[in-house]
Amino acid sequence: CITIGNTLGPNFAPAEPSSLDIVDAVERGMRTIVVDPRCSVEASKGEWVPIRPGTELAFLLAMANVILYELNTYDDWFLKNRSNGPYLIDPDGNYMRHAASNKPLVWDSVENKAKPFDDPTIKDYALEGGFTVKGVQTQPAFSILKAHLKPYTPEWAQDITTIPGKNIRRITREYVEAARIGSTIEIDGFTFPYRPAAISIGRGLTGHYLGHLAYWMAMVVNTLVGAMDVPGGDNGTEPGPVMKPDADGVVTPASKGVNAPNPFQFPPNRIDAAEFCYYGFSQGFRMVDVILDPEKYHLEYKPEVMLTFGTNLYTKAAAESERISEALRRIPFIASISYHLDEHTAFADIVLPESSVLERTLMATITERKCWSLARPNFTGSLVQQPVVPAMYQSRQADAILLDLAERAGILKGKGGLNHVLNRELGEDYRLALDGKYTVDEIVDRMLKSRYGPNKGLAAFKDVGFIARKIPPAKVFNYYYFPDNKTRHPIYNAALKKVGEDLLANLKEAGVTHPGWSEEEIRFHYQPVPTWRRGPAFAAPADFDLYSVVWKTAPFLFDISNTNGNPYLQEVSANDPYFGQLLINPKTAAKKGLKDGDRVWVESQFGGKIGPVPVRITELVHPEVAGVASGLARRAFGMNPIIGNGIPYNRLLSTRWETVDIITAAIESSPRVKLYKA
Repeated sequence: CITIGNTLGPNFAPAEPSSLDIVDAVERGMRTIVVDPRCSVEASKGEWVPIRPGTELAFLLAMANVILYELNTYDDWFLKNRSNGPYLIDPDGNYMRHAASNKPLVWDSVENKAKPFDDPTIKDYALEGGFTVKGVQTQPAFSILKAHLKPYTPEWAQDITTIPGKNIRRITREYVEAARIGSTIEIDGFTFPYRPAAISIGRGLTGHYLGHLAYWMAMVVNTLVGAMDVPGGDNGTEPGPVMKPDADGVVTPASKGVNAPNPFQFPPNRIDAAEFCYYGFSQGFRMVDVILDPEKYHLEYKPEVMLTFGTNLYTKAAAESERISEALRRIPFIASISYHLDEHTAFADIVLPESSVLERTLMATITERKCWSLARPNFTGSLVQQPVVPAMYQSRQADAILLDLAERAGILKGKGGLNHVLNRELGEDYRLALDGKYTVDEIVDRMLKSRYGPNKGLAAFKDVGFIARKIPPAKVFNYYYFPDNKTRHPIYNAALKKVGEDLLANLKEAGVTHPGWSEEEIRFHYQPVPTWRRGPAFAAPADFDLYSVVWKTAPFLFDISNTNGNPYLQEVSANDPYFGQLLINPKTAAKKGLKDGDRVWVESQFGGKIGPVPVRITELVHPEVAGVASGLARRAFGMNPIIGNGIPYNRLLSTRWETVDIITAAIESSPRVKLYKA
């Protein structure tokens, strides 16, 4: 497993059994190669490959170059049958389509003619070459990708990533060999392609200016060896029957968010600037921009009321926190559903106190979309939590508060109301009366009975808090539901290209320009094949000579839920020799005349500054890196004072348009910094 900007073990953000998975896999003989600016726990069990932050795309481009031009070893069958590599591309960069069906065309290399991609008479697919179709010169998508990758040699990548070219070649060769191209495995009587090699990526890769292109390039490299949706390979975040083919035969994720573009609405009817960032995800910081300058974002009103629940801009997007504070000051009325007086809630005019975890009724359902590992049995089912103690003081469950607010706002009852929406999750016998008012317990009871039958309502979970059904291992994989050539992965991202063109067309029709990016920048990022470009961190003045990085530690995975206010977890972290310190390499320390325990100021190229912070010298970080284990360091006056422990890393970041990933709006998480003694 090659993991890039990701951790497979104890620091993984979701509360999954990932640590046990990695331990089991290593004991079975799995080799891990960790490409990351810092040496993680799993890197210590395999091989650590230090990389300059923000250059992951260059590394992946070079891997693909080695596969196609030096090893010349890739999964020919998978590319022909499980990717859009054979699709013919016209001179404008679009799919060449069949006149009658509008389906993408491929070239049948046996019959020497173009056919729709799903034509059952296709003898073989051409992956390379040039072909004339309806008087137009075309070539397969794979051929375009291959030509595009030719300049991205290991020597080219070496200067950008700091990874020696010979190491890039060796890692790529070992990856291809481990993939066992052409091998199969039988699971539950079903024969799968077997590719025991995968590139696994995380936010350390995506949290950069070119993060989305790097993410997609990792999937392209996996596809080149056939390691997508099959045993041993990358199974994505939505295993099971959800990656259905669209009309063009290419996988279309079922979930929204980062997988589906935001709709364009003009004038805007929301305040997170989603119209200007089609794939933007969790754009709270853009909301701040719009509140501070609504005219720039063509908002026809000034927000007057805000209701917040389960969020905190100071922890989710704490960069430039002074701007967050100013934006909140401009909202005339704020109400907050909250179970502690955090930074965000401090601005509220009314606080609606939420009950604690032990005072709530909750249902969490795991479907086939969330199957974690073949290393242990996989399950579907529901976990039902019921109150252990009565709610204290005036606190109430947030769901109950929202139901009351919906009723008072006139959006609970009737067609299109909240009851109507909830009925989508309920069986016919358990649907809510549109004009009724129900408690949280009554709604959860109906949800459970809808899923498990009349005898499996809320009362049935009093003694046993969960119900589980084992999933046959074969059903974890998308390939099981769409085998052979029934669905394809994009190595040529025509969908991304179209989204960029739609964005530009919509801006033109609305008669406005993008508030942050030029047309050239938009076209560059929304290409069907990824191209390297230096991001904003590379433009820093010379005295900002280090890259800052941050990573989660096991005690503090979910800072928004105030884990850093838990004294027991703080006690655990106090025994961590790396927590609350700035990690630098011995070479860097010697160059700057620093020693363990020295206190320094850290100043960002974007203007933020933190400190004084203690220095810890270690070989576990790249020589060009200053690293922090969990940022934390909250400031709310209504929380346990120990929340101030840690380093407020996010103050080094920026939310300016030119510093974020143009496709996903992810904040650049590794700005350049300079250090000086306090």
